[in-house]
Formats: sequence, structure tokens, C-alpha cells
Amino acid sequence: MNENYIMIFNKMFDREFLITPRQLFIYSFIYRRRLFFSGSWRTEISVENIRGMINCKIEGRGNDKRNHIISDLLTLKQKGFICFSNKIEPISHKEILIITFLNRNQEDDNNNFTKIPYDIFDLFKDKNKFWVYTYISRFGEYGKTISYSSMSELSGIPINTLSNRIIKEMNTSAHSPRIYKFSGSYIHGDGAKQEENRYFSDSCISLDKQSEYNKLYDDDGNVRYKRCKKLKLEDEFSFILEGESISCTVSEFNEYYVDPSSWGRLDELSYGINKYEELYYYDYAIYRVSVDFNIDAKWNKRYEKSIQNMKLYPDIFKYDWEEWEKRYIEESMSKLDLNEKCCSK
Repeated sequence: MNENYIMIFNKMFDREFLITPRQLFIYSFIYRRRLFFSGSWRTEISVENIRGMINCKIEGRGNDKRNHIISDLLTLKQKGFICFSNKIEPISHKEILIITFLNRNQEDDNNNFTKIPYDIFDLFKDKNKFWVYTYISRFGEYGKTISYSSMSELSGIPINTLSNRIIKEMNTSAHSPRIYKFSGSYIHGDGAKQEENRYFSDSCISLDKQSEYNKLYDDDGNVRYKRCKKLKLEDEFSFILEGESISCTVSEFNEYYVDPSSWGRLDELSYGINKYEELYYYDYAIYRVSVDFNIDAKWNKRYEKSIQNMKLYPDIFKYDWEEWEKRYIEESMSKLDLNEKCCSK
């Protein structure tokens, strides 16, 4: 029987059964060392052995560390993830515990868990990083959209530590195992606001998503493509429109591309209702060029709001916004030199 993975139940991240990064690491450590005896999986180990062998840092010294481990084992037992087959509390430091685990067959949904291979777990020495990696892996190929504050609240990891160290370090090609962070877009409005980031673990991200990531971010997780500073009417710039490289001034762009586009053009008045011309990828690309080069802030905000409104009614406005955005990024990245296009670093 070969089950070389740690079974992390998804409810370990639900508020009712939520466990801390240290508890998750201890659980995974003892699960990693289980053996098959007489028809069941179990781990025989003492608190002292856990303290001496575990890779992650346990806070405190001596008895403080041991007491933290005992407290975490009791929490895991109380929440139903482990049980002691040979022990009635209290737990001593040196006594061997026979620990068995929640079985997948005890769950209503046999797929309600995430597999973390032993060789992946063995790479971790930081319990906080392991918690983040496991949490993100839970969501598979679709990834997880979440704010720093929400992830901090769930994990108990301070926001600054989470964003400036853990995720920053793990979101690089040098880190193994790694995560991929797709930065949320900035939303125009009265104040600065950004959409939540989306995360993938390296064990779940698809090749298409990984290719998309590599176009947008460098090996250190920094955005390759940056918005330009405000251009003047006489400034000349280059952009891609439907696969063609075009150079013109801002004034010419407004006259020859923005004004003739279908954005906001009235097609007819029917029964007192304004009906506007149908949009095409060409129109969307003009809007995106204007956003990227900061051509006309008022125009950009007006039509970004229009897009958001149209997205609320997909049965009426049958535009494939995601496909248009993907095409725009691919054309922009493949045709233009990134350093030339980025006017402001």
C-alpha cells in the first residue's frame, strides 16, 4: 500500500475547525511518520521526539516547547483530526503515544482533502510558509483570490510578515516549492483601490497559467509591464493594435483611433432608448492602450465603468472580456520591447 502524501483536510482551514500554522506543521510531521500496522495507519512517537526531530521552529525553550506541542496535539485531538489509541490525558513528555488519524472514509466527501507529497513537505522548515502553500494548494488549478488581511486573519500571520517576507520570498523562481502571485488590477475611482491577488501553488498551476505568469512577471515576481506616466498631446509613443505596430502622437491617437471607435457612439434611438454601436476587440484594444499610456483619465474611467456595468448583464452584452484582455496582453508583450514601452519605471 503506497500513500506517500499527507492528507490535509480542507476543513482545517474552515473557521470551525481552523488550525494554526504550527498545528498544521505538527500534524503533517507526525502524519509523515506513520506506518501501517495490523490494518491501520498509526504513528508511535513521544513529545520529546517531536521536539527534537521536527524541522520547524517551536517557540520558547525546553519545557515551553514541549508544552506547546502537547497543547497543539490536544487541539488536533479535540477537533477530530487525530486520536490517541493508548493514552488518557495528561500527556507526559517521554511517553510513547500511539496516534491514529482521521480517515478519508470518515468524511462525507472523499475528495474533501488536499494531497501534499512527502517530498514537498520535507522541503519546508518554515511553518508559516507551509501553511500558505497548503492553503493555496487546496484550491487546485483555479487558484485562490484573497486579500492579505483575510489570509492574515485566517493564518494568524501578521500582514507585514505575510506580504513582505513569506509571499515575496515564495513568489520567486529560486524558492522551492513556490507559489505564483498574480497581482490584482487597480480599480479607478475616488481612492486608490486594488483587486485581490490570485495565488497558485506550483503543484497545481496549469502550463497556460504559468506561461501567462512568465509574460507578466519576472523571476522575482516583479511586474514586467508598468503603466506609463502622463503623456502630453505632442508626445509620440508606440503601441500594438490588432498585431500591427503603430507610432503616433497622443493628439493623433485621439483623433484617428479614439474618436472613430464604437465607444459611446449612438447607433439609433429605439422607443426612446439609446442603442449604442456594437463593440469589437479593436475598440477594447484602443481602451487598453489609453489606459496603459495614461492618455485620457476621464475617458478611461468612463468606459471602465461602462465595461463593469456590461459585465453585470452577460446575456445582453455577449463580449468575451477575458479573451480580449488575454489577446491584448499577448500582442503587447510579444511585439513590443518592454523597456521601450514602459515610459516610467
